[in-house]
Amino acid sequence: MAPRARLQSIRAGCPCFGFGQISGMHILDGIISPPICAAAGVVSLTAVSYSLRRLRDSLSDRVVPLTGMLAAFVFAGQMINFPVGPGVAGHLMGGVLAAVILGPWAGCVALAMVLFVQFALFADGGLLSLTVNILHMSVVGSMGGYSVYAFLRRMLGNSPRSILAGSVVAAWISVMAATCLFCVEFLLS
Repeated sequence: MAPRARLQSIRAGCPCFGFGQISGMHILDGIISPPICAAAGVVSLTAVSYSLRRLRDSLSDRVVPLTGMLAAFVFAGQMINFPVGPGVAGHLMGGVLAAVILGPWAGCVALAMVLFVQFALFADGGLLSLTVNILHMSVVGSMGGYSVYAFLRRMLGNSPRSILAGSVVAAWISVMAATCLFCVEFLLS
């Protein structure tokens, strides 16, 4: 389907699991082609599996409830969205916030859980595009954002201002990286 026709079908709205109109909060099925979604699924599944394995090695009594609380906070923060184009909306990602507080592994898992709940209960996105959404927000947002944050923190020092500055810059870079990745995926679809 041509990009213009895809956007027109999204603009018209489509029912999903009987929940009514899709909000367009996440990337919907049909915007990114199935082969690109499958490739994103391989990368996403590998990253989340690796995060679970690393998290299991460093699991403490504090991590599990904190991960749940932060996932709920990110879930609520992602409900604030703004229209970007027909069928597409932007919203807070929360990946860097989760990674800075929990670490990159728990942040990746927390965002993946949030995205799955939003897909399964609220029909945000679609089954195929869930892999792309996890890649953008969980992998690029948490793991990539944490890499930028850790680099900036080493460069700027350990003061509260450097932590804040590193977090803000890492969050901005992770959003821009996810946006660029979406553009490449859309171009290849």
